[in-house]
Amino acid sequence: MLKREGDDLETHYRHILEEFGNQQGMLGEIFKKTWSVIQNSAMLRRLIMD
Repeated sequence: MLKREGDDLETHYRHILEEFGNQQGMLGEIFKKTWSVIQNSAMLRRLIMD
C-alpha cells in the first residue's frame, strides 16, 4: 500500500528521479536532468497504484 500522498508523494517522486540521475553509468545518463510532467499528485498516485 502506498503511504505517501499529496505534496509528500510528489516530493518523494522528484527525489527518486534526482537520485536516479546521480547514479553512475547508463541509469544516470537516462535520468540526468529528468523532470516530471505529472503535476497532479492524485494522477501520480493513480499511475503508481494502477
